[in-house]
Order: sequence, then C-alpha cells, then structure tokens
Amino acid sequence: MASEFISGYPAPLALPVGTANGTEVYPADQVIGGLRITKGFPVASLFGALSVAYGGGNGLNIVASAGNAVMTLVDNSTSSTTSFQLAAQSDTNGVNFKMTGNGSNPAKFLRVMNGAFQVLNSAYTQALMSITDAGNITVGAPTSGIAITATGVAGSVAAQFTGNSTTGSSDGVFINSGTNSSDFALAVANQTNSQQFLKLFGDGSFVLGFNGTAQTINGAATGAVSIPAPTSGAALTVTGVNAANHAAVFTTPSDAQVVINAAGSGQFSTLQFTQNGVLTGQLFVDNVNGFVEITNNGGANGVKISQGTGPIVGAGPIAAAFVDMTPDRGTFTMTHTGFTTAVTSTATWYRIGKLVTINTGTVSGTSNATTWTATGLPVGLQTSLSQIIGLADMEDNSAAVFGNVALATSSSTLTFGKGANSGGAWTNAGSKGFFNTGGTTFSYLTG
Repeated sequence: MASEFISGYPAPLALPVGTANGTEVYPADQVIGGLRITKGFPVASLFGALSVAYGGGNGLNIVASAGNAVMTLVDNSTSSTTSFQLAAQSDTNGVNFKMTGNGSNPAKFLRVMNGAFQVLNSAYTQALMSITDAGNITVGAPTSGIAITATGVAGSVAAQFTGNSTTGSSDGVFINSGTNSSDFALAVANQTNSQQFLKLFGDGSFVLGFNGTAQTINGAATGAVSIPAPTSGAALTVTGVNAANHAAVFTTPSDAQVVINAAGSGQFSTLQFTQNGVLTGQLFVDNVNGFVEITNNGGANGVKISQGTGPIVGAGPIAAAFVDMTPDRGTFTMTHTGFTTAVTSTATWYRIGKLVTINTGTVSGTSNATTWTATGLPVGLQTSLSQIIGLADMEDNSAAVFGNVALATSSSTLTFGKGANSGGAWTNAGSKGFFNTGGTTFSYLTG
C-alpha cells in the first residue's frame, strides 16, 4: 500500500511502504499533536486515514472507508473494569458523547452528569431518559406521542414488574395520573385497541369489562357501582368460600334499604334460589296485580303478599291453592245484655287469615234474664259460617258451669248459652258472667 502517515507535531509517523491493512506496527515513543504513541504498543487494524489535530477543533478525526467500521477497540484483558474511558470532571455538562444519524433531528447525545446517565434530544435541551447510579430510571415527557411503547413477542408478556420479596414491603406499580372524569389514570384494551376492558378515570370513577356493546361494571366517583345488562347469562354471580361464610353481605346505614329495581311490568322472577344449580325456590313480584310471591321450585306451594293492606296468602300441598293467612289484631267494646244494668268489656282479638281468636275481657253482673248476648263484633271479624264454641268457667247464679257462644252469619251479636245447647237458659237472678278476671278466650273461623 502507499505510504500512510499520522500527521501532527513534531513530525509525521511514517509507515513502511506496502504495509497491509491490519499489520501491527511498533513506532518509537513520541507525542504527535496530543496523541501519544508508545513504543512496543501496537497500532492495530489501521484501515483508513488517521489525523490528529492540535490547537483547536476536534482532537481526533477518524474516517473509515465504505463498508468498514470507523473504529474497533478490543480489550484482551480478563479482569479489566475499564476498556474505554472518557473523562470530563471539570465540565459543567459532564462528559458527552454525540451520535449523528440520518433523518430529521438526527443527533442524539449520551451524557453522564451529576452521577446520572442520560440520553438527550437532538437539540441538547431535554433528557429523554435518565438512569441514576442507584438504578432509578426516569423517562421525560415527549413533545408528542406515547412516552414508552413495549411490544411483546408471541407467547410472552410485553412487560413485567416484580416487587421486592420483603414481607410488607413488596409494592407494585404506582400510577400518578388523572385530574377529572375527562382523563384517566389507567386503560386496558385488547390487542387492536378496539375494545376497552378497564378504564380508571381521573375523578375516581371506572368502567370494567366489555360485553360487545357496553362495559359490564361501572363505578362512580362517589363509590356507587352499577352492572348493566349482559348480552346473555347472569349479570352477577357471587360464590362463597364455604358453608361457614356468606357469599355476600350487604350492610346499610340506619333506615337504608337494599333495593331490587326490576324493569318492565307483569309477573317476573326477581330472585331465584338454587342448590348446586337446582332451583329450590323463587321470589316473584307482580307490578300489575300488586303482590310479592314466594314459591317452591314448582310454584305450587308458597306465600303471596299483596301490596298495602292486602292479604297475605299461602299455598299448601293439600289445598293446592292460596289460603288467606293475613295477621292482624285489635280491640272492640262488647255490650252485654241480660243484666240488671248494662255491662261492657274491652275485647281483644287476633286474626290470622280466617282464624279469629277473641278474649272477652272481664264480664260480671247481676242477671235479670234467662238470655245473655253481646253486641259490637266488627264486620271484619264476622263469620259466614254459623258456629257454636264450648266455654268453661262460666258463672250462673254464683255457680261455675259450662256454656257456649254462638255466632250467626254476618252478625255483630254473640249469644252466650248455658250448658251444651246453643242458647241454653240462664238463671234470671244472682251473678252471671265469667269467674276468671279477664274473661275467657275462644277461637272460630270467619269462613
């Protein structure tokens, strides 16, 4: 090859004529314009022109021929910690390494300043990424676009964050973002970004899941959570851990309610009860007829509760139909006849469906007739069946006797008789009534 030289001061370093590329040369010790060539140290793989400037400009320019590397540094040591070193401790900008490529804004800088390793933009005005000596990584805000994009390979996750293994100190990812409902702190979508599965907004509200038309769970900033109708299947399924633990617990403040608001009208199933997937009972609400009905799995037996003051009815296996079982209670005034002076008592009554129980209250007076009647039975307690009910501990002329009470259909009058026969005659003198203070109690059917 033609004679090549290293130019500089005090004199050029001449290479032997015909020296082939890659030939190692060992010049004598000399300093050439700031480049020290040490005797015995090889200048290896010299493929292109080498010039060393002095007094100003770049200290070293290396120009490679096409297809060849500009510089190759080989460290043959086995334990060295420093193969190549740049130092600029006195520079306020630290040590910088500039790389200029192609395209717009072609240059990027690598900088070590104040203990941090940084990547700077082409204008040398912003640290795009910074790594401290402790390993903390900071990515600066871009002028546009997404700050970090990670694309995974098939079969592997795109990114993974693993917390520390110390118990109580293994924290994960903290996202500090969002200001109101117009922006968000986190969004999770499918691979094509055509469906969003999770979105946490800046005001604390969220949407979760996607059924093809809408999110499946919505959470408001106030804490309220709603579940829109799914395209098919159950909207919400909660499975408990075992028999000793509840599947769900609803706790409300004082006087608050758990509301089931079913849309539509007519009779529809609001709640169904199953065991191992088999239907065992149902709760129906009928908005048209105004009742709530609880039935077994076949619907034949159950309880129906009407709205307002309507009846409560239940269906059993024998009647195979609904039977009135409405509970109620109250009092009324009984006015008794067949005494020298008017006798009244406060009667207390209980009713369950068509079964009525009445306590007469205290009744005692002087008889002046062989008959004894009591008026004042309310319409709601009157019967459609004529009945006679046996009574004990009755008093006739100061003697304890058995007797009875007779109820006529649709009548407000009760007729008390002596003995086993309806209307049995009383003595028209002496004490008459009930020996027991508080009267007596009897039950009958209204229909």
